[in-house]
Amino acid sequence: MPKFCPTCGKLLQFENAEICPSCGVRISEPPKPAEEIYATAWDRWIAYFIDFIIGIIIFFAVYLLFYLLFGQGNTLESDSAIGIGILFGFIAYWLYYAYFESSPSQATLGKQALKIKVIDRQGQPISFGLSLARSFLKILFTLTPLGLLVLINGLVIHYSAEKKGIHDYIVNTRVIKIDQ
Repeated sequence: MPKFCPTCGKLLQFENAEICPSCGVRISEPPKPAEEIYATAWDRWIAYFIDFIIGIIIFFAVYLLFYLLFGQGNTLESDSAIGIGILFGFIAYWLYYAYFESSPSQATLGKQALKIKVIDRQGQPISFGLSLARSFLKILFTLTPLGLLVLINGLVIHYSAEKKGIHDYIVNTRVIKIDQ
């Protein structure tokens, strides 16, 4: 069945047209996207603290495993096992963030507890690669002297319109509240 513009009466080429090409009048309102509610700095701090505790447990578990498996010999082997254990501990800590934020839950365990998740600029789940980059930046900030960048990042999150941290601006992600 043909559809006509209610203002000028001209025939519309497409049934689902939102704007009349002849007179430019809006025929129907486009669907509005669901309003995103950004996670507050406090939500993110608490989630970060929970994840930090989990990450430390993961780090030390991996470190201890390497030390017990390879660090029982002479001093050189022990030193190597410590270094390798620390390296793999950091990698496991990094992968914890990357895996969970790119998983179907889009959130680490800390974020899940606070009912927040990570999305990309289009509102979609982030890829594992993007999550790796985002997680690397967060860990890098944590490792700065006295965690200075973590504090600065917290202020940026608190005062930015979309509650984005420095790492979110770099990789173009957002952290939003999950509908309840």
